[in-house]
Amino acid sequence: MVLESLVSLKQGIRNPWSAFYLSAIVSLISFSISFVVFKEDVGLYSVILTTLGLTPFMTKLNIYEGKISLVRKNGGILDLLFFYAKDKKSITKMALIVLIPFLLFSLFYQKMEFMLLMLFLYFGVFLLFSLVFLSFYREIISCFIAVFAGITLVFSLLYLILPPEISSKTFRTQIDEIRAIRGYFWFGGTFQTIFINNVGVLFLSFLFSFIYGSGAIFILAWNASILATAASMLAQSLGGITKLPIALLSYMPHGSLEIVAYFLAAVAGGILSYYFTRGIRSKVVIEDCLFLLSLGMIFLLLGATVETAALMS
Repeated sequence: MVLESLVSLKQGIRNPWSAFYLSAIVSLISFSISFVVFKEDVGLYSVILTTLGLTPFMTKLNIYEGKISLVRKNGGILDLLFFYAKDKKSITKMALIVLIPFLLFSLFYQKMEFMLLMLFLYFGVFLLFSLVFLSFYREIISCFIAVFAGITLVFSLLYLILPPEISSKTFRTQIDEIRAIRGYFWFGGTFQTIFINNVGVLFLSFLFSFIYGSGAIFILAWNASILATAASMLAQSLGGITKLPIALLSYMPHGSLEIVAYFLAAVAGGILSYYFTRGIRSKVVIEDCLFLLSLGMIFLLLGATVETAALMS
């Protein structure tokens, strides 16, 4: 397979930019094929073909997840936490990265109580992100993020480059889903509705990854296309393609929390799938999976809080 040979797993793990380029190329090719062959629903078929194109890479990543968990089988659950906590440079870098979307978000809503809420949430999110990105599975999760970012960027640019009438027709399925989600949120208990919806996606990511091995890539690709469409629609209303960075950043305070939660669930499902298919029973595996899912739930709680605050501001 030509696409499979573009980036090896070793390259993707060592340099997440390689995984980013791979997902961007696969997404672009998948969209082009769908645009020519599957004109009745380009948006949906683009996601399906992107999933197929990335499956070989994600399958290898799934096997790597299982093998790397063997490294710490003699350790305790605390081995997952702050694996590189002594690296002050990494911690400072993490603090600054997490600060950017919160700072921009606060500038949009210049209310004292809202800014205090954002400050409080920032410290919680910083600690959580540190747990994830300085932890045992940091390389795998970084790889997931790179893949997701590549898909999101390509679909966003394609939506904005195409003429508006073609974009709305091409991404019709995603637009209908966004409208349904917005309507569902506005006419329900906002926090509860957002949280329950996101928990459903979290467990779907876990189940797809557990049942199909690399199956979570479909959930992630679909959510990337939804985010790309929503951000592109916002950028279009703000003035066009030059506003895309601002549009994407506007979704980051809550979107990054939700997406990382789905990644954690996908990693948990992949690890459990690797051991289950080999008939291996291990306390460490159960500990890892429960820890990753619990951490994902905390991310979703914070994400729902941020999103509710944004909707009510």
